[in-house]
Amino acid sequence: MNKLSFPHKQHNFHIAKSNKLLREGRNDLSKKAFIISEFLISNIKPEDTGFSTVEVSVNELNEILGFPNEGGKAIQNTKEAILELGSKAWWWVEYDEKKNTKGIKPKKKESLMRWLDKAELIDNNTYHLKLSEVLTPYLIQLKNQGNYTQYQLYDVVNLGTESKAALQLYGYLRSYAFQGEVEITVEILRELLDKHVDAAGNEIRWATVNRDIKKAIEVINKKTLLKVDYIAKKSGRKTTALVFFLELKETKVINEDVPNTIENNKGMVKAEFEKIWRNYPKKTNKVSGEKYFLQAIEEGTDIEEIKTGILNYSQYVEENEIDFKYVLSGGNFFKNKRWEDEWPTNHAEVEETAVFTPDFEELWTIYPKKTDKEKAFFAFDKLMIEHLDEYSLIRNGVFRYRRFVNQEKNRPGTLLDFKLFLEKREYLSKWKVKGQKENLPSWFYDDLPSRPHDLTEEEWKNEQIQRLNQKLATVTFEEASTKRKEEQQDWEEKILRKL
Repeated sequence: MNKLSFPHKQHNFHIAKSNKLLREGRNDLSKKAFIISEFLISNIKPEDTGFSTVEVSVNELNEILGFPNEGGKAIQNTKEAILELGSKAWWWVEYDEKKNTKGIKPKKKESLMRWLDKAELIDNNTYHLKLSEVLTPYLIQLKNQGNYTQYQLYDVVNLGTESKAALQLYGYLRSYAFQGEVEITVEILRELLDKHVDAAGNEIRWATVNRDIKKAIEVINKKTLLKVDYIAKKSGRKTTALVFFLELKETKVINEDVPNTIENNKGMVKAEFEKIWRNYPKKTNKVSGEKYFLQAIEEGTDIEEIKTGILNYSQYVEENEIDFKYVLSGGNFFKNKRWEDEWPTNHAEVEETAVFTPDFEELWTIYPKKTDKEKAFFAFDKLMIEHLDEYSLIRNGVFRYRRFVNQEKNRPGTLLDFKLFLEKREYLSKWKVKGQKENLPSWFYDDLPSRPHDLTEEEWKNEQIQRLNQKLATVTFEEASTKRKEEQQDWEEKILRKL
């Protein structure tokens, strides 16, 4: 039996599992039961040929795994977790390596799997626990088999203090860390996180699952050696899968599938490329673009330099109304390092700093029709989960619509509810306002007197641009209103002087 005399040292013990077990093992355990199973696996030594009974006192177990020590209640809670661990079983499917005529691997064997063969509590003080022998091929002598992943018990204990979803995702993602990235379908993610239906039997919304995943990734990045980023893969507006980009912050804990020379940051660099590509004005020749982007990064080019170059080029294309057929393809832009070119723009600095934090209350204050705030908020919350990168578009759309309503003098009954405005993504509509100048913030033109006759439109516009500093791009609505009034007074004084 393995007697644990220095429990805290066990945090440095490694958990080694076959990748098949990590990816296909049962994940619907409670957080406490899952952590206990990881603790038992951490007691396996590389040279072991079978499972030994682990002997551990109640206090030691609670101390190692971060469970509260609350006397009889602690014992009862741990007993319930062990009972759950012992009672959970599932069918394990093994497939034939050869595909049939339909291209599908047929089932070779199905085995009933379980976690524990033995669980005893002696004198209400000491547990005797032993893993099930059916797990032997997936936990014992793994170095001889390859295709396994290992990580520290410390990671599991750390994650267990904050998030069950993080625990469920961590091992699965670690098994793909050597690849740098992995695409996981929505269905597999639901299965992995046990997020199909709620207690009432209703299907859990993907937005809720996605929120849990986002929080879990934040915890994993904060608490473990794994660094994770991800993007959604969609069919139309529906998310079909998430693509995870993986990097090990340290390489002490390795995956035996591949040599240690794997570049663990490759997945994260690809994630950056995907983000940059979404903002490029002409998305053609993506494969070529990614190739030369990665090549540039390997040569030491700063990603921020590329981002700035694309921002300037996009602004240049927009300001000069470049015909789409003359816009550089993404492949050529990256191949020829065109981010190094100077693209003269009037407002590159203003646009670059115009980044806003999602603020429902600000939008609600601005929006012209205020009905059913609660429903509007839920629509906004859902939109931010699915399309966080569109907040600036929403904000600009709200301003445009408000100005459109003011100019057209629409009756209240004809206005869109804010909920529908968001759900139907009406913020993407033009809502064209007469005399709007595209290079200034939309609110700048509200109630502003018309251009004096002694100034050309270009002179008038340039004069306003000089007054407009970067701070105006990020001020609150109330500050913007004050600024607008100040500008109006300036114009009135100028007109009076001319008269």
